[in-house]
Amino acid sequence: MIFVVLVLALGGIAAGMILVEDSWLQLLLAGGLGVIFTQFAVLGHEASHCQIFESGQANERSGRVLAGALAGISYSWWMNKHNRHHANPNKIGKDPEHRARHRVFSGRERRDPGGALAWITRCQVCLFFPLLLLEGLNLHASRSAAWARVRR
Repeated sequence: MIFVVLVLALGGIAAGMILVEDSWLQLLLAGGLGVIFTQFAVLGHEASHCQIFESGQANERSGRVLAGALAGISYSWWMNKHNRHHANPNKIGKDPEHRARHRVFSGRERRDPGGALAWITRCQVCLFFPLLLLEGLNLHASRSAAWARVRR
């Protein structure tokens, strides 16, 4: 049901983009697109946990469509990273989520990078939601870096 609502909302925003043509109202519609595509990514995450359908195959197919076609992330790369995270949650050196330089989970991880990164690390609690807005870019950068290592 959520998927149907999101597809209808996506169609509505596409129609709105066409109808308003060159107007500042497109900025509001673009914000709506950001919310909708984020919800598609959340659905892809739920599919990776087999939470949408009873069938594992149906969840995998929907996850591939939601992640690849609608969220723009490689499903196989995401599953590899996500499974490693869930196999070793919060274990330093094993959880891929601990590689982010702007987040610190424990005193052992604390490092003093200096400059703006040090400020972000100290204020990470207050900056959680603004940083979350940039997480999509971080995922794409991580994926690009992983592909570059594979090609070498």
